[in-house]
Amino acid sequence: MARAKWFVLLAVILVIATLRLTQVRTDINDFLFTGKATDSAFLVGRMQSDELSRRYLISLTHPGVDSQKVFDFILAFQQELTDHPTVARVWSGKTADDALEALIELYLPYRIHLFSLVPEDTFTRLFTPESLDEQAVKIKQALLGPDPMLVNSLIAKDPMLLTLNWLSQVEQRMQHKDMTGYSSLFIETHSSGTDIAVQDAFQQELRGLFQRLEQQIGSGISMEFTGISVFAVAIKHAVSADIQRVSSLSLFAIVLLFLWVFRSLRALIAVALLMAATVSVAVLTTGWLFGFVHGLTLALGSTLIGVCIDYPIHAMVHAGQGDSGQRSSRISLIWPAMIIGGATTVIGYMALGFSGFPGLQQLAVFSAAGILTALLLTRFVLPDLMNLLAIDMRPRLSVNWLLDPPGRTWLLRMIFVISIVSLLLGISQLHWSTDLATLSPALEELKSKDQMIRSHLVSMEPGRFILAEGDTLEQALQNSERLQGRLEQLRQQGELENYFPIFPWLASAELQLRNEKAWNKKVTVDAQQAFNRALAREGLAAKAFPPLSPSSVAPLEQNALRNSQAWPLISNQLLQIGNKFATVVWLGRHDTQKVRAVTDELPQVNYFSQKDSMTALTEQYRERAQSMLLLGLLAILLLLFWRYRSLLQALRVLLPAAVSLLVVTAGWSLAAAPMGMLHLVGLLLAAAICVDYGIFFMENRGGSRQLTIQAIATSAFTSAISFSCLGVAETPALHALALTVAPGVLLGFLLCPVMLDQQNSGRIAAI
Repeated sequence: MARAKWFVLLAVILVIATLRLTQVRTDINDFLFTGKATDSAFLVGRMQSDELSRRYLISLTHPGVDSQKVFDFILAFQQELTDHPTVARVWSGKTADDALEALIELYLPYRIHLFSLVPEDTFTRLFTPESLDEQAVKIKQALLGPDPMLVNSLIAKDPMLLTLNWLSQVEQRMQHKDMTGYSSLFIETHSSGTDIAVQDAFQQELRGLFQRLEQQIGSGISMEFTGISVFAVAIKHAVSADIQRVSSLSLFAIVLLFLWVFRSLRALIAVALLMAATVSVAVLTTGWLFGFVHGLTLALGSTLIGVCIDYPIHAMVHAGQGDSGQRSSRISLIWPAMIIGGATTVIGYMALGFSGFPGLQQLAVFSAAGILTALLLTRFVLPDLMNLLAIDMRPRLSVNWLLDPPGRTWLLRMIFVISIVSLLLGISQLHWSTDLATLSPALEELKSKDQMIRSHLVSMEPGRFILAEGDTLEQALQNSERLQGRLEQLRQQGELENYFPIFPWLASAELQLRNEKAWNKKVTVDAQQAFNRALAREGLAAKAFPPLSPSSVAPLEQNALRNSQAWPLISNQLLQIGNKFATVVWLGRHDTQKVRAVTDELPQVNYFSQKDSMTALTEQYRERAQSMLLLGLLAILLLLFWRYRSLLQALRVLLPAAVSLLVVTAGWSLAAAPMGMLHLVGLLLAAAICVDYGIFFMENRGGSRQLTIQAIATSAFTSAISFSCLGVAETPALHALALTVAPGVLLGFLLCPVMLDQQNSGRIAAI
């Protein structure tokens, strides 16, 4: 009994260590990717995801509110946010005056160099009489505008105010739509959006800060906010709620079933201690190997109890009655069958782990560690634990009528027909889904709010972008400029709502020199006189304007923009990936086929959709997982062949599981429901559990068919209830898992007595 007492202490320590040391993540990228990919598009997509995850979009609605009150409120709100330790920066949809002046001062010397993508044509049009008149009108309007002093200072260096042309191109890309009664703010935090604890606390403080200011100023303004971190926090809460809801309901149902079947609170305590230690070891092992445990792994892993509990239940049914001194020897009789059953399950999980899918790798490690722990505890701790707690069990569940079902021959023929039909249906109608949305809770209310807030902004679609690459930055910029001309055509045709290129923030040296050459060619005495006449027609004194002069400024380089107001706005669009350089063009809403057609025609220019890439990668994972699952089943068959020295006996043990999977798969096909990655996991779980039942039933090592069928029946009902509880989760994939595993387990259990008679059990038990 000393071993049992030490185990109780160890179980408590393991549970405490699990609660204190386990880091849980819910970001779906952590479930899909290892983070070691070197593909440039993957890196850019992750970079964009990380940057966007730090940002909040704040929607402030104030219809009919006095504009001064709105101004005072937003100013106070912005100042409070700026002083918040979590916030890196705050800005509005419109550029602040001081930032705008700094940008104008920075780009004033390069107004000629960054004037146009097609300078030869643009400067030719600029010096036509009509265009000069339009330019004179713009100059007059600017002088009569809100900041004439700034305009006068610009005219001293830029008599045609060509800097305004650069500014207008920049403002076209700003993320704010001018809407009455609505204002927007952007917040960027120091921490990543996937740092759930920090973001959750900040979101609560953000709501509190707004409420406090609204009460003080009494502005009548309402606030909504969105962002990747908002979804991350909501998913975290939803997954945590799923884990708590599923585990609580599953635990409650299993406890009721256990107490009803065994009528022993002490037996329940013993099994609970074993399962607590088993899950703790699984969690700690997974966290140690991967550095974290994903929420989906925990949600799926909570059902591992339904697999691992089979071993102690089977052992307790056989050892729970009679002399307590013989419990260890009775469990040792069925120990070989449990080893084979556990080994077949581990093989299946490890096969999926070799698919390369990080989520399945975690699940494989989690499950293998749990199963091995449950087996060892059942063999070497459970006998002493039963003696320590003085457990005497007499299961009330009686299913002896299943041992000799009437009409066995007729049932076997019907099963054969159903199997063939199910196989044909599964092959002909089964289709797979690569929709990643099913891996996360639906969150429809948040999605609607997000769409509403983003409708006020110039749209930029996360995860959709174009890379213009080159061996040098100059080459990458040239490729980007060729692309921009084509994208502008799509925008004018309505195929592309908006796009965010690197020009006019930066241009290739070639384009800058072309602009300078085209300008210098047009700056003549005749051009000066024509410009003077245009000014005079607007009532402006030409002598107050300095003369037009050729440009002789060196091209603007990337290094000149560092530590400037422009760098935070464009740094995520200038990349060096290995020995390659690239510029990134973010895209608004667009016709994917039209944009792809443009990029396909340009060398070193590629369109990427992170969602499409993730879907394609998931499809690859699924195909590899299917292949590995088949190899795993083959390995299980070989293990059974080695165990029984008979291919026929090995196939017979697999038959109930195989028929069960065929019928479940056919059911999904008939329902026209697509199956995803977690369905594959569900099929594996059902197969693993059913193979265990086949092994236990065929070997009958305890020598009592009645005890064996009792143990299997209790395990089957326990597992089915455990997996059925997944149906209460908010994550759609977990619903599908419930409808895959629970019926598969029950059907596999019912098929064992029909398909596996006992004529060879004596010989097998002697092996």
